[in-house]
Amino acid sequence: MPMLSLSRRNMLRGVAFGAAAVGNGALRNARAQQPGPIRIPYIVTLSGPLALVGTQIQIGAQITADIINKSGGIMGRPVNLIFRDDKGKPEEAVAAMREMIGDGMHIVIGGLTGPTTLPLLDIAKETKSVLLTTAVGMPITHELYNRYVFRSLDNEYQRLRGLARLAAERFPDVQSWGGVLTDTETYKTSYDNFTKLLSKYIEEEGKQAPKIAEAILAKSGSTDFHSQIAQMSSLSLDAVYNQVSGSDSVTFWQQARAFGLTKNIKVVLDQSIDIVAAKALRMNLPPSLWTILPWYPKLYPDNPMSKALYDGYVERTKDRYASGYLQHPNTPLLGIAAAVDAANGTTDPESVIAALEGLKFNTAKGEVYFRKEDHQAVEDTCFIKIEAREQDPGFTITDSYKIPGLELLEPPNPGVKFTP
Repeated sequence: MPMLSLSRRNMLRGVAFGAAAVGNGALRNARAQQPGPIRIPYIVTLSGPLALVGTQIQIGAQITADIINKSGGIMGRPVNLIFRDDKGKPEEAVAAMREMIGDGMHIVIGGLTGPTTLPLLDIAKETKSVLLTTAVGMPITHELYNRYVFRSLDNEYQRLRGLARLAAERFPDVQSWGGVLTDTETYKTSYDNFTKLLSKYIEEEGKQAPKIAEAILAKSGSTDFHSQIAQMSSLSLDAVYNQVSGSDSVTFWQQARAFGLTKNIKVVLDQSIDIVAAKALRMNLPPSLWTILPWYPKLYPDNPMSKALYDGYVERTKDRYASGYLQHPNTPLLGIAAAVDAANGTTDPESVIAALEGLKFNTAKGEVYFRKEDHQAVEDTCFIKIEAREQDPGFTITDSYKIPGLELLEPPNPGVKFTP
């Protein structure tokens, strides 16, 4: 796989964040400079239940763009981010993408969830525009794959495999599992796949497969979860898989503790409770909570881009507890910078696609590349254990680890429906 190397010129620049932070020479030389900024649309959810996540993504995008621009931009051209709020609605995401492409921008970042992302795939293909998305659903790189779309985050199967491995290794004797999910087909499929993997891994540990309860579903935007809590209480669960998202997750677990649901739960495995949600939950955090985090800076102590992202967040917010969602825009933006540089400054979609395929570049999670076969990013999956505490900020992180992408990734199989 090709890998861009830093130029001597960039290494000697001594910019505030260091050329090494940008990763592999975002401005190797000026021979293909074009006038004006490189405009990059970012379609993200900034209102509704997932605004808690979207606002952190927006901050991370701004910080990453600042890092690129302070290091000289992309071949001398600054990055100009243009945000559009999809409000968590597919029709808003579609309208935003068509507006941006109609305005001449053919490299787009967007798509946080399956419902807001899947309609964008056909638009990218129809308009021959590049879409980089952080939605984790498997169809994107399988049955709905098209060459104009790149997934710039670990995928759902990687995450589920990691969680199931964690459960089998650390909680093999827990025999009663259930789940609470936002009511979407994607999340229901995730729960089914998780429980299959969980049973498989526990049996491989020489233990009896656990009892699996049917998932309890909640509508997005709910304010009253008493019915779901009552259903879960009647099941007498030892462990819970949580995929209630954003501010809904905060409301659910606040109400769950108030009604005593968490007293007998031994472990919660989660894909939704980020540092931001932990700040809101504090003593209402569920017990023994393990969650997937897109990025955790303490797992990358020697990575200059990770340090730059974290320091940029602290400088901007005066908050020492950085959300993992800051990393969501880091990979796509740095990938675009590396690809445009490799393509001698052009933002032509075909040239960017050719450059992105297999190109290695540095990010806050280390070296990343997109597989040529299916455009899946190969990067780590990160896990942290969060526990409540009375002292500020109301929680503490007691354990963390990461699993390299290739340990969890399925083989590429574009155009074919994924089956675990």
